[in-house]
Amino acid sequence: MGAALCLYPRLRRGWRGAAAPFVVKGGQVVDFLRPALLWGLAALSLPILIHLLGSRRKRVVYVGTLRFIERASARAAAKWRLRRLLLLLARLLSLLFLVALFAGPGVVVDSAGVLLKRVVLFDTSPSMGQLIEGQRGLEIGKALVGDYMNGLPEGSRIALITTAKDTAGQEPFVSPEIISGSLVDLDLSPEDAGLVSAIERASALLTAEGGGEVLVVTDMQRNSWRAVEGLREAPYPVKVVDVGGGATNRWVASVAQQGGRIRVTLGASGADVADEVTVTMSTPSGEALTSFSERGEVNFTPTLETPLSTLDIVVDPGGALAEDDTLQFVATTDPVIKLLLVNGDPSEFRLMDETLFLRQLLSSGGRVQSRFATRTVRLSSLTADDLQGADAVWLANPGEMETPIASALLKRVEEGMGLIISAGENLDPEGGAGTLTKLLPTPLRDSVILGGEDVTRAPYEEIDLQSFTAPFEDFSTGELALIAEAKTNGYWLTDSALSEGVRVLARFSNQAPLLVERREGIGRVILLTTTIDRDWSDLCLRPSFLPLVERTLLYVTGNLRNETLPYMVIGIDELKPPIEVVEVESPSGLRTTLRPDSPPFTPTETGAHRLLISERWIGGFVARFDPGESNLSRISGEELQMLGEKSGVTFSALDSSQGSGRRDLSPLIALLLALAMVAEALLSGRWSRIKGSPPMDVKGGFSRDR
Repeated sequence: MGAALCLYPRLRRGWRGAAAPFVVKGGQVVDFLRPALLWGLAALSLPILIHLLGSRRKRVVYVGTLRFIERASARAAAKWRLRRLLLLLARLLSLLFLVALFAGPGVVVDSAGVLLKRVVLFDTSPSMGQLIEGQRGLEIGKALVGDYMNGLPEGSRIALITTAKDTAGQEPFVSPEIISGSLVDLDLSPEDAGLVSAIERASALLTAEGGGEVLVVTDMQRNSWRAVEGLREAPYPVKVVDVGGGATNRWVASVAQQGGRIRVTLGASGADVADEVTVTMSTPSGEALTSFSERGEVNFTPTLETPLSTLDIVVDPGGALAEDDTLQFVATTDPVIKLLLVNGDPSEFRLMDETLFLRQLLSSGGRVQSRFATRTVRLSSLTADDLQGADAVWLANPGEMETPIASALLKRVEEGMGLIISAGENLDPEGGAGTLTKLLPTPLRDSVILGGEDVTRAPYEEIDLQSFTAPFEDFSTGELALIAEAKTNGYWLTDSALSEGVRVLARFSNQAPLLVERREGIGRVILLTTTIDRDWSDLCLRPSFLPLVERTLLYVTGNLRNETLPYMVIGIDELKPPIEVVEVESPSGLRTTLRPDSPPFTPTETGAHRLLISERWIGGFVARFDPGESNLSRISGEELQMLGEKSGVTFSALDSSQGSGRRDLSPLIALLLALAMVAEALLSGRWSRIKGSPPMDVKGGFSRDR
């Protein structure tokens, strides 16, 4: 098409007109979506060549006695010459229409006053929130489209859609006045699907209505036009309203935590990321740390008073897009877990003590020792006061227990304390009036001791690596899988299959339970069906025993963080359902319950989300819009036109001819092709062959088999 006349001066920026194939009367421009296929018109020479070869002159010998035949033949020859010419014309038209059909014919109407269906496509991606001459790009686009609507002829029909993911918008074609009213409530959406899919959706609407044009209101931000070269199913012209933009912008690109240090990385467009900017980090306690960036990075070491804290990070100066100047981050810190180790089988002989190996592991120094504050008491001297302040209690091979102590333990578990019971020969669920039965996650049946006189049975059982379930699934692979080498010759059988709310976390190779869990109130109870000393198993001697103990203690106390992404991009990332019921609390306070059989959770609000189990904050993540939206770099009109040519889409700036639009001529050309082929079949005699008549040869005569 010729160079477009822009509706507003800002619309002329970066656009170049394209040459039209030809213009017909009334301002109608005939164009083709795939003009390169017009080279196929060279095939028109083939029917002409065949016609000429069949019309070569022959030497004529006059015989006087056959003059009457000559006169009759002369009268018939005129009819056959006309038929041959019509046959040639039909074949030429068939080839012409076939090539034109593949080239994608259409007519662009430039005359004002023509009533066309139009789809107004609004870019509602976050980048449209950038400030342009003191106004948001979205508001500028609304004003431009409003003026455009006022200039449309009476009777025009418009549909309104946006780039928001899974949002249909005002799709039915209505009057411009209704669309103008819908623009008032139009706002940005962080869940953006891009312009490409929205243009395809707009083209589908126009196809159902017989054609028209697409009007795209955008800031020409490069990220919004991602994958435009792969655009398909868009046979109608796309007019672009460029609201401007592309100013300098800085944003918080990412935040990462390593121990107590938090590293902030910045991004920039239209400016050098190494430029000195100020970054401020605020903690829930009111602490504010400020630093200048060096090469786009800042490191902080905040004071975190709780295991989980939401930090606010602000970059100053930000830029044209204010929404990305602040980013939240869910920071974690490892709390000191207070563990009460209850020895149910103490011994004066150190190597025979029930808790020897467990105490050595937890006091071996390093990260594990700093993570747990362990205190050991004998079961016989355990009181209710010992339970106060404990985050977890480990009952090692417990025997008879007084009822008040058992009741106090159960109450603390219901309040959130973790309880671990490891088995042994002292474990007697029926002793002490059955007080221990109330604490066990599942009833016990019998103890199994291997390696006796029965030689038909294996002397020990190994651990089935494939039986580990969350949160112990890591023990089925890698170095942690060495735990399978542990040999166990004694364990308790349980009725876990008959118990409601019981979950088996690991099993032996014969499928007998090894680790069994049950929720009690907001706390957990875990049973290890073998010993933690060498009486029944050498599990305590394996290198994977320490990771198993640590993982169990963190899990039973609720300090094992769910492995979630620190950031989730709205519209792209999703949270898979956990192994237990979890509530996801959005920044607005709205809660969504996730069960193991629930579909994945897709965030729709920007900001910090909390994961809760029984009102306990166990983890979280921050939902944000696509960081690519913060890069306000623009795509030029020339580049967009070149990308459109690759996919057969015509992009141009919005001009002042409100009646312009493209009509697809493919149905008409297909009809003409069918008529030309029918005419060719009739003239060539192919249909007559079915009735037994001889076909017409290339010379215009009939041929018969001899």
